[in-house]
Parts: sequence; C-alpha cells; structure tokens
Amino acid sequence: MKKTLLSMLVALSLNAAYADFAKGSAYYKNKSYADVFQEFKESAAAGDVNAQYNLASMYLYGFPINEKEALKWYTMAANQGDASSQSMLGMMYERGQGVSENKQEAAKWYLLSANQGLAEAQLGLGLMYTNGSGIPKNTVLAYALFSIAAAQNYKDAKELKDKLEPDLAPNQLAEAQEIARNWKVGTLFPTKTEY
Repeated sequence: MKKTLLSMLVALSLNAAYADFAKGSAYYKNKSYADVFQEFKESAAAGDVNAQYNLASMYLYGFPINEKEALKWYTMAANQGDASSQSMLGMMYERGQGVSENKQEAAKWYLLSANQGLAEAQLGLGLMYTNGSGIPKNTVLAYALFSIAAAQNYKDAKELKDKLEPDLAPNQLAEAQEIARNWKVGTLFPTKTEY
C-alpha cells in the first residue's frame, strides 16, 4: 500500500473521495477484496490518484484481471504525475500488456517516472538503453541510470551497473559517473550523451 496509517487518518478528515480511499485501504487490510475494489473504484472515479493506482493494480493482478481497465486507471493516475503509475505504464507498453507493444511509449513513461526518482523506472529505462530497445542504444545513459537506482539500493541495479562497466571506454565511464553524480530528483534526465 502506498499510504501510511497517518495518511489514511488524514484522508478520513478530507472529502468523500479521500474517505472512500481510506475505507478501501482498511478493507484491504482485512482482506475484504470485493469491498476494497468498490471503494477504490468510487475514489478513483472521483479523481483520487492513489485509488486510481490501486484500482489499476487490482485489475492488472486479478481482482478481476482486466488489462485494458488497468491501463485506463494507470493512465489517469500517470497523467496526474504519479511516478508509480508512470512506471507501470512503461512496463505495460514495453510488454504489450493491455495495449499494443510500443517501446517508444514505454521509454516516455519510464523517463517521466525516472525523473521523479523512482528506481524501478530508472532500471527499466536503463535496460531499454542497454539493449537499444525502442530507443537508441546508449550504454553511458544506461550505466548512469543503473548507478542512480543502485544508490537507492534497488535490486539488480548494482549487478547490472557492474556488468555494463567493462563495455564502457574510460571517457564513457567518466561521463556516466558524472551524469549519475549530478542528477537530482525532479530534474530532467539527459537523453543524449557526448560519447
């Protein structure tokens, strides 16, 4: 769950949409999935970004499985700037889940999420740069993204970074390390490099 108990309590004091989200979260903890589904659906329809993300996840993973509905709700949350939803859209477009496979669209969503600091998206975009999958191959940017994700202790990022390092010339490695060192959450990650 993306909300802590404190934020659930705060949500209870807000408008009905937020109260429905908190109620849905409580149902989730008690494993009343039919109730949580209904509460998240109502909150999501009212524009609650967290409910949209959670409802999309329920559709994607089986409450019931409906990838097109998952795509719809992730898109709504992603368009409100939700980094987790943006990353999930990247994955769905990359894999062709609920939508035709579109690597360029996947890279777009991963980049939006990665710019917000989500390590999962940084890893996904890094893999796309490593393989030249839908975007030009760029091992410098891939290494920088893996480095940033590894600094957040994201699983597999350090291993991927270490595996890629021998493929980089010294000037490429220096550039990748500089990009990783200078990048800050909320700034645009570069999409081109010198080398």
